[in-house]
Amino acid sequence: MDLLKILRSFEEFLFEAISWLIFYPLTLWRVLRDPLAAMEYSDREQADAEERRYDDALS
Repeated sequence: MDLLKILRSFEEFLFEAISWLIFYPLTLWRVLRDPLAAMEYSDREQADAEERRYDDALS
């Protein structure tokens, strides 16, 4: 197997692991802590143009 393919698959695995261990619990915590603010945020972002949605939450 090519070394570059191994590195890419490791990168994909690392991203999935980080998203499951950090991003999802953090989002769940924010929604459980203040559900109305989460709904307002979602409504604001859904009103944006499609290419600009959730830009402030993602780098």
